[in-house]
Amino acid sequence: MKKKAFVCSYDNYGCGTMCERLRTKIEEQQAVYQALKGGDSGTVCYKEFQNGEWGTDDENYTNRLRLAYYLLYCHIEDEEAVAFLFGEE
Repeated sequence: MKKKAFVCSYDNYGCGTMCERLRTKIEEQQAVYQALKGGDSGTVCYKEFQNGEWGTDDENYTNRLRLAYYLLYCHIEDEEAVAFLFGEE
């Protein structure tokens, strides 16, 4: 498992506040990642619920997506975590 610092490619374009908000949102996922590595997959595993408009839906879909972005943008090479996320889709 290799982790590098978050680097926003838009920093060079002077986006400032937007980059900082993106960085903050991405880094919030570190706790989710640490929980997953510690054996707690409750916030990212498939969790079915009935959506009144669309039928069956997944309560944790957005959490998995955010975690995937965290792994991508923070350059974390964790094949086990990626395989788990794909398995839940």
